[in-house]
Amino acid sequence: MILFALALDVTFVLAPGCQIASTNSDIVSDQLIVSLRPGATQGDLLNLLNGQDATIDGELEGLSAYLVGVDPRNREQLARSLRGSPLVEEVLNNRLIDTEITPNDPDYAIQWFLQTTHAPEAWALTTGSGNVLVAVLDTGVDASHPDLAGKLRTGANTYGDGSSYADDSGHGTAVAGIIGAQSDNSDGVASVAGGCPILPIRVTGPDGKANSWSIAAGIALAVNRGAKVINISFAPLYDNEVVLRQARVAWISGCLTVISADNSGKRVDAGGSDEVLFIGATDQSDELASFSTSGDFVDLVAPGVSMYTTKLGGAYGAYSGTSFAAPVASGVAALVWSMNPDLRPATVRDILLATGRDLGQPGWDETFAFGCVDAAPSVELAAQIVEQQDTIPPAVAIVSPAGGATIHSPTIVQVEATDALGIAEIVLYVDGARRASDSVWPYGFVLDPGKYATGTHEVRVIAADLGGNESEAAITMTMTSAPDNNAPTIEITSPRSGETVRGMVTIVAQAADDRALSLIEVLIDGQNALSVEQSESATTVAHNWNTADPRVTVGSHTITVRATDTSGNTGASSVDVTVAR
Repeated sequence: MILFALALDVTFVLAPGCQIASTNSDIVSDQLIVSLRPGATQGDLLNLLNGQDATIDGELEGLSAYLVGVDPRNREQLARSLRGSPLVEEVLNNRLIDTEITPNDPDYAIQWFLQTTHAPEAWALTTGSGNVLVAVLDTGVDASHPDLAGKLRTGANTYGDGSSYADDSGHGTAVAGIIGAQSDNSDGVASVAGGCPILPIRVTGPDGKANSWSIAAGIALAVNRGAKVINISFAPLYDNEVVLRQARVAWISGCLTVISADNSGKRVDAGGSDEVLFIGATDQSDELASFSTSGDFVDLVAPGVSMYTTKLGGAYGAYSGTSFAAPVASGVAALVWSMNPDLRPATVRDILLATGRDLGQPGWDETFAFGCVDAAPSVELAAQIVEQQDTIPPAVAIVSPAGGATIHSPTIVQVEATDALGIAEIVLYVDGARRASDSVWPYGFVLDPGKYATGTHEVRVIAADLGGNESEAAITMTMTSAPDNNAPTIEITSPRSGETVRGMVTIVAQAADDRALSLIEVLIDGQNALSVEQSESATTVAHNWNTADPRVTVGSHTITVRATDTSGNTGASSVDVTVAR
């Protein structure tokens, strides 16, 4: 038996000196991103999609988010239908992100940004630790470049089915060189954090475009690979809910995400995120670069004009854009963590904000935010900080429904939780059994009474903060539901009806129920070949049928997959195949 769970790795591509941009009209026409409420399952989503000519093409487990392939003609109707279900938290567009060319100065060969950010003074304390991994989510990296070859961990591709992280455009190679090119080797260029390794994750396709899903999948992969700093030199992402929610999950896991502000040259009204550093760009005169986007979402600025760095083919060149300001901040964050590996992501972020070099009004201002990233004082401050042990538990309460309530249909359990350091996770228990977890505000779960016996149940939530302290709250409620008359649904995906088969044939089928399955059976010509007990609401079953067995006759045969749910309802699907020798 194979439990039905899909995971998707995803990708992007840019031209040298480019910054990615998009508009709300730029969407993938045959896809939706569906975020389920914690407590809902993939089986629930399959039931919602039943008969809608839609498929589940990927999953981000930390967000309970799914990439759904749809018929473009029915896309809006399906989105409205899904938004009407209490099981669904959000239905979002998978936004396309395209390239935007910014000015270049290929003749400028001085790494002025290192002096401006006082990197040499920081190097007196640390040039970076081999234990602090920096993920570069970009167009890939040139693994043969002499200043990068010895610095790269095995990379990945989160755009398509392949694993290649080769750089077709040079954008990612340039970004990686600013962060962590091999330094002090009497050759090529220096970098901000030359002692830190680089994890290249290609998030672009062959057409040079990416989407919300691919970047979010790249963040999830970076966390799984052990990255501490995640650099994303694509924009605009300040209002991209999928990416920002995934960055929040990364933050809880101990990672800091750094994102370029954008190259529109305009001021935008956006709030950004407390778990992300958004970086604008300055020039050699400490002025805001003409192309740099500003707004309340921007946290810091960093050099981003004529940035001399690594280039495809073992060469070197200069690039401009907020794409090349973000890696300066990522490099400084890596130095801070190298100096003090015990720091929390929030502390690293606060250090960079507190030590930003004022270029305008003291403190935060509309042009330069909290100032220009400054490596030396950041590293010096990191060396002095001792993280205090947090012993104060979070506050948590179940806001609705009220204790003693009776529910007859899927109901949202709303939870409020606060903590000085931040909430790491809230876990839902029903009658002592763990049912779901949520780590992204606003906190809430969906309870379907159809999945529980009629009667009184205890609903308990346990909130854990980033320091590991826990608090809990509990209520009792009565659950009742209408009789279950819905049979499970089955789709045989292999072999197809009418197919001619030989030798070993793998029978694959997907089964789902609106409540819970109890038994899956595979029958060949009415004879039971496989019986598997089940307790999930959705699963994929596989069975190998040896048609070379002399007992299997040449000619027509019927394969049937039958599923029974916990209420005794039965559904079946059959295909006819021809066995040949």
